[in-house]
Amino acid sequence: MPTSQVSQVSDNAREIRRTAEFPPSIWGDRFINYNSEQAEIHNASQLQEIEELKEEVRKELLAAVNNSLPKPQLDFIDAIERLDVGYHFETEIQQVLQHLYNTYQL
Repeated sequence: MPTSQVSQVSDNAREIRRTAEFPPSIWGDRFINYNSEQAEIHNASQLQEIEELKEEVRKELLAAVNNSLPKPQLDFIDAIERLDVGYHFETEIQQVLQHLYNTYQL
């Protein structure tokens, strides 16, 4: 294609291109101005609450060993893993799974 035709094609492409008239976002620019440092935990009370919640989950996992039905135990472990917090409870999950295996030979 000769240079003059290329410039005509690009000029035509510029003319055809229209801008979208999108309404403004209901979120504003909250996420555009996201600062990862804001997401860090700075408060000692937040850290304490996190540890308390982790301890509560540990107790629930170990209480699941005494549960007579394996399905609720497996569902609870599945939920923990799907929430991607299972790495906090690897030992407890291993204990529950070992107990299920020994009890039911799953």
